Amino acid sequence: EGRLHVPVAGPAGETGGYWVSSGGGRWEYVTVVQAPVAFLDIARYDGRTFLAGSSNGTAMVAWRADGATDWHIEPLNAQAARFSFQAVSLLAVPERLSLLAVRDVIGDWPPTVAPRDWGAWYLLHYTAGKSPRGFLFDGPARPLPALRLLAPGSSLAQNPKVMLARDTVWQDGLLAVLLHETDRRPDPQGSLMAIALGEGTPQTGGRTFVGRRLAGMEQACDVAVADGRCHVLLADGGIAPRGRIATSADLETWETRFDAELPATPLALAVLDGRTYLGLADGRLVQVAK
Repeated sequence: EGRLHVPVAGPAGETGGYWVSSGGGRWEYVTVVQAPVAFLDIARYDGRTFLAGSSNGTAMVAWRADGATDWHIEPLNAQAARFSFQAVSLLAVPERLSLLAVRDVIGDWPPTVAPRDWGAWYLLHYTAGKSPRGFLFDGPARPLPALRLLAPGSSLAQNPKVMLARDTVWQDGLLAVLLHETDRRPDPQGSLMAIALGEGTPQTGGRTFVGRRLAGMEQACDVAVADGRCHVLLADGGIAPRGRIATSADLETWETRFDAELPATPLALAVLDGRTYLGLADGRLVQVAK
């Protein structure tokens, strides 16, 4: 809607909220909760704004309806994901909002507080008006079948350090990149996924997100959509860091727009007003010439 939202832990970690800007170098900080809550993702769905994060080792979601002033804070220990310590990604398309939350992995993996065959993550689907709490990512928590549908062939289901770190709307679904949490390396088992709504399986129940791995994109570390085209950043962080940008209108035929050595490993990609930018690991922002 013409504004950029950046969820954060807040100034000096004293409050949880997000920064918002309409451009021109002007930023406003919106306080969601007066506590050191770390928010990791923000999304809009069904006339509401949602934030996902964690507080004191417990996954949580905050939400507010358009025009309202008060935020609703929902710890996920009262929801289906009772053993989750961090809500990481909100997946929003017109027909569905879902939440990806990592399970309690403090100590040895796998944890013993929930069935081991449920894997490293929960995938929870949002349903309004069906909970006495007024908000629900409830039931049941989605174990391995849904995770394998979301990112087939990837390490997501088994590895709590592999996260769905980048996602953007693509047509009626999403494009997502899976990265390792610590060093942001792409998941070699399946980095770039095209995700859409599907019927799933009897084990997942109803409509759920179904993904497919895009071949040849094993080095993808970020993805952007602009003017009906998908732009993917592929990075090689070797001795001589190199970046490549591949673009496509149908996810089948790809064109290389940029391929060159860079002063540092490229981590982030943005396309704005026809201009392409790369964020590098050393903090520099590079504009890609035509």
